[in-house]
Amino acid sequence: MRRAAAVLVISSLAGALRPPPTRRTIDRGGRMLPHRAAPANAETERAVATLSLVTCLWGSQHAVTKAALDATGDGALDLTATRFAVAAILLAPWFPRDAATWRAGLELGLWSVLGFGLQTLGLETTTATRSAFLLYLNVKFVPLLELAGGKTLPPGTWPSAFAALAGTALLAVDADAAGTTWAAGDTLSVAAAVASAAFI
Repeated sequence: MRRAAAVLVISSLAGALRPPPTRRTIDRGGRMLPHRAAPANAETERAVATLSLVTCLWGSQHAVTKAALDATGDGALDLTATRFAVAAILLAPWFPRDAATWRAGLELGLWSVLGFGLQTLGLETTTATRSAFLLYLNVKFVPLLELAGGKTLPPGTWPSAFAALAGTALLAVDADAAGTTWAAGDTLSVAAAVASAAFI
């Protein structure tokens, strides 16, 4: 099952990265000649490469955080505090100057630290695979939070959310996540997903 899912994902990526679609022209002899669209410019290629790198870094966070917890023996809160302190120091030159931006940033920061903190706490008692699956329920919680906030959602939202849930489960379930009992870390991971959805 996982192999079939992996083939599907790789095929989708291959389709997304294939050369631009072609237009066909006819020569004097009536033969169809391919004509390629203009290649992507350097700026587009850099943007795609950057997004690919960010995706790899973001997707590896569960395994890296779990390994850091196991290797250092530090608590989840210590690790989260260190993570945010390093980020604050690196981003200090770009701190905003106006109060309105600070207020908005503090609200987003609260949801962000809750999400990462709960995720890290959860990783103490659950697997990285299960944590990843449960955290990415955030995509499914977003429309629920918007609905609770009074927004009207398009009809296609719910089939899309269900398809995303089914796809995430198909890719995430493996031997270390299936057939085990629900752990405290799983509950914390779901809470992290809610905080992350609120951030989004």
